[in-house]
Amino acid sequence: MRHPLLFGETNQFVSELLMSAKLFTSISDDYDFDPTLLRFLAEEFESSITYRYVECGHHSICLVYSYNNKVRYWKRHDNFWYFLKNRTKFPPPEDSIATEFFNHGKIYPKNESAQEVDKSTWFELRDRDRDQDFTFYEYCIVTPKYNTVLSVIWEEANLDLGFDLG
Repeated sequence: MRHPLLFGETNQFVSELLMSAKLFTSISDDYDFDPTLLRFLAEEFESSITYRYVECGHHSICLVYSYNNKVRYWKRHDNFWYFLKNRTKFPPPEDSIATEFFNHGKIYPKNESAQEVDKSTWFELRDRDRDQDFTFYEYCIVTPKYNTVLSVIWEEANLDLGFDLG
């Protein structure tokens, strides 16, 4: 397996080549974040754009890549201030959506792909934090053939799961 930093640099180069940050944000900034937006942008640019969204999307998200029920690497938006629990080389958290796939083969349909999770599922709670004070979502891009899950995790901010991108 390639080193995650090398993979990230390669992915960044290809992303900029295929879709400039200016063009990407001119389209993505018009919409609230949710899985529908990622699918729309992927169709628009004819490319996987999840990694690109971390770099230049307007909503702070975190990506966690798991292979064979082990977290391999993660990346978060520069403005994503929450501290990810160190899970590299360990299974995803028991209460994560990724674990539902690895343990039970569960893949949510598109209309249910954003599943609410506790902040403490993936992130550390600070002294005064309580899970009920936050609304986080996990959307898993699952590739059963390769036994991989890319978890897209974000905090709710005017989330409207019913909008139509036409």
